[in-house]
Amino acid sequence: MGLKAGDLRVPLLLLLVTAVVMAKVYQVQRWGGFKEKATSKKNINSTLRFFIQSYNNASNDTYLYQVQKLIQSQMQT
Repeated sequence: MGLKAGDLRVPLLLLLVTAVVMAKVYQVQRWGGFKEKATSKKNINSTLRFFIQSYNNASNDTYLYQVQKLIQSQMQT
């Protein structure tokens, strides 16, 4: 007495309809991507230092990495 593929058709359809209705009701927002923003040099440098230090601490690599030149910075919107 196992489940057949046809037995799951109605619950899956109801789940799909519920998800679509919820998305419409709550107006699911999309990710805006990355945008260039003017930020202070001090803030960017401290952020870079934090991420490079975190990467070096978590890495099992023999070498330590550092940023030589920052070409571009963006913020997630």
